[in-house]
Amino acid sequence: MVTPSSRTGRHSSTPAPQLTPTAYNFAESTGLRRERESKGVVLILLDAETDCPARLAPRLLTAAKALRSDLDITCVFAKQMFENWIVAGASTLAGVNERPDLLPPRPAPEDCNGAGWLDRQLRSKNKTRKYKKTVDADVFVRAMALQECRDSAPSFDKLCRELAARLPSTPAPVPADPLPE
Repeated sequence: MVTPSSRTGRHSSTPAPQLTPTAYNFAESTGLRRERESKGVVLILLDAETDCPARLAPRLLTAAKALRSDLDITCVFAKQMFENWIVAGASTLAGVNERPDLLPPRPAPEDCNGAGWLDRQLRSKNKTRKYKKTVDADVFVRAMALQECRDSAPSFDKLCRELAARLPSTPAPVPADPLPE
């Protein structure tokens, strides 16, 4: 596996960071290195697993921006795993997608194994039912309580802040002139 050499931008005296093979492969597979004419926002959203999201995201963001300084790129890591966000907003999931009608108390959402918790909930109603990310996550995300998730999971709140910062601002409504009497 080849790691590209450090590159320096035209207006920079600091060399770009060395990309790890994983970051390089990610950039190649997503087209980040190829699509020079595209504009917009690139959202890099990954599971942090055992790494600290606050340390990992800036490193990957720096590497991505070294490849495409012309794009608005943001990087957010779910603490441990994406399913922890579902757990954080699970109060509205009772009875959804074969989940039990009464849910047990949830663990600290960002410090648990969210996929395992979801799997246990599904199996408590049907012993043969397993959590399948590609099938179940979409159903759960559509039904979960987003504000509760934001309040309970700082990494999800980070995602919301990053997206909100990039949304076009809407002007405040202008009050209509009062009608003449």
